[in-house]
Amino acid sequence: MKHFELFDAVRIVRLPEGRYEIPPYYSQTGTTHIKLGDIGVVIGAWPNDKYRVEAVRVDGAIEWQDHFEPEQLEVLPVTAANFNRRRIHEHWANQLTFGPELLDNNKRQETLQFARKVMAFARGNVERLIERLERSGYRFANPKGPRQAPEEDIDATVEGLSSRGVHVPVALQAWLMEAGSVDFSGTHPEWPRTAYAGLCDDGSHREVWYTDPLVISFDARSFLERLKTRNRPTKIREFSIAPDPVHKANVSGGAPVCINCDAPAFDTFLIGQQGSFTLLSYLRWAFEWSGFPGFDYIADAPKDMLKELGRGLTRL
Repeated sequence: MKHFELFDAVRIVRLPEGRYEIPPYYSQTGTTHIKLGDIGVVIGAWPNDKYRVEAVRVDGAIEWQDHFEPEQLEVLPVTAANFNRRRIHEHWANQLTFGPELLDNNKRQETLQFARKVMAFARGNVERLIERLERSGYRFANPKGPRQAPEEDIDATVEGLSSRGVHVPVALQAWLMEAGSVDFSGTHPEWPRTAYAGLCDDGSHREVWYTDPLVISFDARSFLERLKTRNRPTKIREFSIAPDPVHKANVSGGAPVCINCDAPAFDTFLIGQQGSFTLLSYLRWAFEWSGFPGFDYIADAPKDMLKELGRGLTRL
């Protein structure tokens, strides 16, 4: 028998009695019928070996919800469906209660599977933003480009770090597996000020715009290799995943943005990031500003450009 996991995206491939559409068990739109080929999301197991599935519109309204036998469903890539943001919030919050339980590999893989589904949408947002920024003329400062592919065997690397007392949060591991390393540092030639000292400077010595571009980067394999060369074990409580907002503008700044790693965690607060953010809440804020959350504090931000860049991004 087919088996589906929570938040799997699925297509309806069969309806009862050979029908091609049926009225839904529940709908917020009031008129929607379920048709063959419709796409929804598994939101729970149901008695008698059934699954509860719902379809959500882009605006968040539930188009339909009903219960299906496994043979009526076909699994799809997670990004094929829209998700109810409230359900994601609730389930993510539930995972935050896990700590030492995550040392059990089965429990960690279960939570990682869910986190990867969320980060797959984050990856899609990153890909859209990079394409739109490049098309608009934005200049990325990193010579390697704005995104580096995920490392191979990241699971084994994270396990090796854990054995040495460095516990990569599940949320960060999911990001590294789906998105890899991302660096939006740079500037746009049409902005009245440069957002990266040395790029598109107009010679007027105007203060740099601190746009706090999205940067999340962690070379787990190199970090593990450095630990292996140490003669004596050293307790590591945090590690860097990004420069601070000032350094991101190529100006001498303060300490980097770090993440806790001294105990197993699903997600945890970022240290040194302006505001109180976990990794997921930071990503939500960053995508609300099209990858440049520092514009939240800039009065003359190019809001029309940012709105166009962020058009259609998935709300995590």
